[in-house]
Amino acid sequence: MKKIFLYCFLICHTPFFSYAQRGALDTQQKSPIETPLSHFPSYFDAGMTPPKKVVFDIPTFQLDYGVTEHFSLGTNGLTLLLAAFTLQPTAILKARYRFFSSHNVSSVITGYLGYLNLTTNNAPANNIWLYSGTNNTSYFFDEYNVLNFHTTALSFHSQTGNPSNLKYSKIGVETLAFGVNYLHFFSESYSAEGLIVVPAYLNLEIDNPESNSSITFTNSTVKFPFFFRFLFNWKTGPESVLSGGYWNFSNQFYGPWLSWTFIL
Repeated sequence: MKKIFLYCFLICHTPFFSYAQRGALDTQQKSPIETPLSHFPSYFDAGMTPPKKVVFDIPTFQLDYGVTEHFSLGTNGLTLLLAAFTLQPTAILKARYRFFSSHNVSSVITGYLGYLNLTTNNAPANNIWLYSGTNNTSYFFDEYNVLNFHTTALSFHSQTGNPSNLKYSKIGVETLAFGVNYLHFFSESYSAEGLIVVPAYLNLEIDNPESNSSITFTNSTVKFPFFFRFLFNWKTGPESVLSGGYWNFSNQFYGPWLSWTFIL
């Protein structure tokens, strides 16, 4: 876990400090080529939320607010509702900063930090915590063809009760991964993209004695771990995008992908 935390720190801070030492300021950055989806940021691209606008995604419930052209803050709408109705410590925070941009290149760093503590009268407490750092760099061939390079360091842990409880369960994920995504626009309204992510380090553990399931995935137990996703995007309006497709994790977990992202 300490290694993943260090990777997160380096991903989120090294580009910023190196760029700051060169004396670069936000006002000196050139705006990159704008595509039809530039203002709909996601985990795997370098998109930015428009200033003083809010971008909301379903089903992840991710909510982002554009502070400036190069900086945004975010949270998860579902955790806000949980905190309001349960009065329990629940929060997921996100910050994205575009530290470099030119006509053809845009690079952002994003940090995530979250903690959930959910308890009920009839079940053991469920504790969830995560931290993640990502770097996304996009190369714009033109406004209709974009190549994205992705680096992520992620640590996620969820535990219900303890091993002595009958309803004990645990999920843990730690990874350092690299990915490539290619996005092509057929028109202003329609586009398709393909993503492949390969972990240099992976540790996935699922333990649920109640259902007699215990799974462990590492770079040694899985010959070639990967995450693949293909999406078809339909921009239904200036501030709305529907996305549908398919995802696959190492042929072990897979299924359809459907999301709706809109600007408020």
